[in-house]
Amino acid sequence: MTEALCGTQFEVTGIDGKAIAVDCSGQVVGAPGFQKVIANKGMPKSKSPGQFGHLIVEFDTRWPAQLSAAQQQHIKAAAL
Repeated sequence: MTEALCGTQFEVTGIDGKAIAVDCSGQVVGAPGFQKVIANKGMPKSKSPGQFGHLIVEFDTRWPAQLSAAQQQHIKAAAL
């Protein structure tokens, strides 16, 4: 939940086997369907040799169905 609300950083493996850094620092990725676009790291363009499309990382954040009283208190205490 912290990463969904405060942002995160991680790596994905591209189609060429190389690691691609995904930096969502400071971004809320918890919204349904949130997408991060990484320029020029997607599929090769068939009509433009040497050029690549964009890689789109879509987030599927799953929120808890319920929170305990203690968890609710922690969230309320952190709210500004």
